[in-house]
Amino acid sequence: MELTLRQKTFLDNLIDLYHEAQQPIHYSVLAQKLGVNRFSAYDMLKLLESKGLVRSEYVLEEHNTGPGRSSVVFYPLAKAREMISRLTGNPGEQREWAQTQERILTNIQQDQVGDSDKGLLEDLLAAIPKAISPLAYSAQVLTALLLPVRNRLESLDRDLSAMLSAEETTSTVEGLDLLAGFALGLSMTTERLSRDLSAKLMEYSRTCQAHIEEMDAERRRLLANFVREMLDALERRKTIISS
Repeated sequence: MELTLRQKTFLDNLIDLYHEAQQPIHYSVLAQKLGVNRFSAYDMLKLLESKGLVRSEYVLEEHNTGPGRSSVVFYPLAKAREMISRLTGNPGEQREWAQTQERILTNIQQDQVGDSDKGLLEDLLAAIPKAISPLAYSAQVLTALLLPVRNRLESLDRDLSAMLSAEETTSTVEGLDLLAGFALGLSMTTERLSRDLSAKLMEYSRTCQAHIEEMDAERRRLLANFVREMLDALERRKTIISS
């Protein structure tokens, strides 16, 4: 069974919390530890449950001993602990990756009027130099490059979209690399960007392309999946705004 890096992060942290508490964990506790939306934590735990790695149960809320409202808690199964013990990876990188995806996608999804891109862009520009892993760095750079030109994304070439979906490592690398150049080129032609901002994006784009070239196949796949999800979120928001 294969798990994505994000799924591994959630599962690993659930196991840690379960060992500390010695009892099933409410999904909001896991969300708080990872710094993600509680509904995202719930959905992920239900996905892990469908994979046979986690089990959920309903318990009465604290101080409620009679009939009343119950809540859902989760605990890892032995199969999950065995799997995590075999997995390699930097926990710090996994946590940062989960938080980066959650922050970006939540910001895009919650902006139903399309007027908060400036805030998200400023947040990304402040976070990019602090990124620990090349994966989180690259995801933030690609988002920052695409936000200023979100209304022109229909010009995204079909061949480029196909390359982002390709299984072959070489095609994925080329697709991500071309996307960075494509987005940078569009960004340089927009009047929304100042000269200083354009210079920053150019610098970050070069570093991003270098990171993509050095990534292993798994990280390239994770980044390509995120880019597709981010572009889909932007497209859905555009449809909502125009309707």
